[in-house]
Amino acid sequence: MASINQILALLEHIYIGKATIDVQIAKNLINVCEEYLLTGLKDQCEMLLISEINLENVLELYEIGESSNSQILQEKCLNFIKINQEELDEKIGLFAFPKSILTRLLQNQFNRIHFPEEIVGPH
Repeated sequence: MASINQILALLEHIYIGKATIDVQIAKNLINVCEEYLLTGLKDQCEMLLISEINLENVLELYEIGESSNSQILQEKCLNFIKINQEELDEKIGLFAFPKSILTRLLQNQFNRIHFPEEIVGPH
């Protein structure tokens, strides 16, 4: 169920074209935007959430990106994780990462490996 702040943000967006939101509202509102195809408001939520990525919330924001089909939020979180991987591993441990993040990180690492042509054959 939507909170009063989410409803107010939706109405603001519909009537004014931009909503006054904070991070907490954006975390919850982004899925509503995806469901009702409110791309402008979803973009606003994404940009706000991206600006707030840090060591404490990057995993949560990645999962929000997944649930709301926000490719840009997922990519920005993955980039943050790559840059801060050692620090995150020390802070929370690699095995605390959701399976989807580990899979994407491994895929990215694998895609960067250049095999000699005699092993994989010509393209």
